[in-house]
Amino acid sequence: MNNNDRDFVSLPLECEQALADERERQKPFLRPSVLVAILVAVAAIGAYVSSR
Repeated sequence: MNNNDRDFVSLPLECEQALADERERQKPFLRPSVLVAILVAVAAIGAYVSSR
């Protein structure tokens, strides 16, 4: 959202801050879940290859 949009859609500052806080809170949870998904995939591939 650039400054021109703010004239038409003016969000309250508190709402923007709450959205920013929510994004910051969700960001750390994203990376461990991706790491876990990759580890599970690698473990599954390893188990499949070793069982053949």
